Amino acid sequence: MVVAVIDDDPVQLRVIAAYLADAYQVISFTQPLVAVERLRRAPPDLVLADIRMPELDGLQLRRRLAEDPATELVPFIFMTESRDEVVREQADLLGIDDFLLKPVRKRQLIAAVQRTLFRSRSLRARLGHRIDAAITEALKPKLPAELGCWRAAVRSVAAEAGGGDFVSFTQCPDGAALVLVDVMGHGVAAKFFAHAHAGYIGGLLHSRPDAWEPASLCRAISQRVFDDKLNQYSLLTCVAVRLARSGGVEIACAGHPAPLLLDALGAHQLDIGGALPGLQSEPVYDTLSLRLKPGERLLLFTDGLFEGAFTAPGRNALELDLLATAKQGLAAPLADLADALMATFYAAAGDTPRDDATLIILEPSSP
Repeated sequence: MVVAVIDDDPVQLRVIAAYLADAYQVISFTQPLVAVERLRRAPPDLVLADIRMPELDGLQLRRRLAEDPATELVPFIFMTESRDEVVREQADLLGIDDFLLKPVRKRQLIAAVQRTLFRSRSLRARLGHRIDAAITEALKPKLPAELGCWRAAVRSVAAEAGGGDFVSFTQCPDGAALVLVDVMGHGVAAKFFAHAHAGYIGGLLHSRPDAWEPASLCRAISQRVFDDKLNQYSLLTCVAVRLARSGGVEIACAGHPAPLLLDALGAHQLDIGGALPGLQSEPVYDTLSLRLKPGERLLLFTDGLFEGAFTAPGRNALELDLLATAKQGLAAPLADLADALMATFYAAAGDTPRDDATLIILEPSSP
């Protein structure tokens, strides 16, 4: 942890720095104007500053740091020999974390620093959890039960560390289009990239109907990843689907597991695939067209669904169980089948799955 100490008295500065040197990296300044410029470029974890200083007193220094986005949230402790209540009130109004009277004793100083840093870390952690929860909820795969002339059921689970499955969709009188995306990785990084990709894909679907053709949509996503240097640090897979009012469906995949066609004979993987997005500057993807017959359904999923078990034999057993559940529940209402598949998944993955898992079941709502 880096603690910046600012005091125009070199003796006091050396004393305070010596008290903290065993536990913290201390950077010292006798000139407050120099300190402001340096701290703006490299914010510390905590600032300790005297109040009475020439050129720029401690109150002015605090105001300047608080007005700069780079340093506004850095914890701040004042040190002063003054017992003037007016000065104390002015300092409190600046949102400081503590106020120490000189001469400062070592034990008192260390306790104040530890207390302030602990409080700062706790506040940041709580804020981080809230933001994390908000992003998780925003990214949670969702679809309306009626998607144009199709019925849909969505179920998903995020691994304990968080993750990056999401769905973007749009619909119009002629049909609907959706993209299921799996951003590889866990935690904050996966969510950050998933949020970035979701914004782009959602905008693409809503602003460019010409991109609804699945192969074109996969190509646009791939080129986005290839061209955007930030997004190049993430890996993702996606499946794009266009649903027609007539029951026709078009599908393209970019590094993503091919959907399953569910019928009376079981679950059949469709013959469609393509490269991971971002690997080529001008990728080529194919579109598979088919028409679902009465009683048939389409199952889209992320790879976490079939890889939820923790061992290879367990994953093989999970795959067989999921396929059997899909066949047995073909005639059940869409939501019941989705629940049955997730119950099968949880039986193998437990309450803390190793990866995010999402499934989408689609069927035409009219012949």
